[in-house]
Amino acid sequence: MSTLTPFGACVEHLRLSYAELADILSEGSGIPYSPHRAKMVCDGREPVPPFAWSALRLLNTQLDYYSDQLLQLHQQGGNDRFIVSMDDLRSMQLSRVLVRTILNLRGGVPVQLVDLPGPTFGFPGMS
Repeated sequence: MSTLTPFGACVEHLRLSYAELADILSEGSGIPYSPHRAKMVCDGREPVPPFAWSALRLLNTQLDYYSDQLLQLHQQGGNDRFIVSMDDLRSMQLSRVLVRTILNLRGGVPVQLVDLPGPTFGFPGMS
């Protein structure tokens, strides 16, 4: 088992898969990254590209923004529980937002997982 570098710890904190990280690194550098190569960057066996930290910061900011919006919608709705459908969890990015939102719920609000057709939540570009 390898020791995580600070970059690898940040990737783990954001719950990114190596495939998703490879997409981010490929898009930013213009050089194709495989999931294996992305893992090597996390493990410190390849250098972290200069843009990678800012890309992770941007992703973290977007996750916070969407999570805050969901929390506000929940609080404005006055619901006694936070309802999530199975379809909401199919999108990796939306499930990442939902996990962050659920971790930020205050006051012991129960989370109910339902099997309704269609997503409960949705944001543009998060399919």
